[in-house]
Amino acid sequence: MQAPPPPVVFNGTAPATNQNFVKTDFQVTQPGKYLCFATGSAWTSNAGLLTVKVKIDGRLVGNATVFSNEAASHKALVPLAVVVDLTGVHTAEMSAGDKTNVDHNDRFTLVLTKL
Repeated sequence: MQAPPPPVVFNGTAPATNQNFVKTDFQVTQPGKYLCFATGSAWTSNAGLLTVKVKIDGRLVGNATVFSNEAASHKALVPLAVVVDLTGVHTAEMSAGDKTNVDHNDRFTLVLTKL
């Protein structure tokens, strides 16, 4: 039995503006099912739902979300965990959803682990 490849891990800080804060190419060495785990932090100008979109190859695979009762307060997102089928080269992307802000005070993690 072949050992699973090491996880693909992206960690970092969001940029100072509300653009895609993870957009990177990666290659999986073993095709198959991968657990996609994404989390981070974000804030909103008004109380409401915070959403960070997670896409692979431009396709939405899910959202990391949390509700904020206060405005202008950075919140930790409830992590997203979803299984995706992967083979070859891909692009992973995380971006702020509607009414959600990210800035240089926010952190993120995106991990893809072979199942």
